[in-house]
Amino acid sequence: MSRKGTPLDNAVIESFHSILKKETIYNNIIKTKHDMINLIHKWMNFKQTYRVEY
Repeated sequence: MSRKGTPLDNAVIESFHSILKKETIYNNIIKTKHDMINLIHKWMNFKQTYRVEY
């Protein structure tokens, strides 16, 4: 449990949720819950397999 008034405790998960919403939910028209679940699964699979090589 994070203490009251300490936003840094949740920074990682808040950032993850923000990116998830920006790249999936806000950019697509979602009609059903099943469509949303499939979209999020596709996004997560893409993020897991996408590698940036330097």
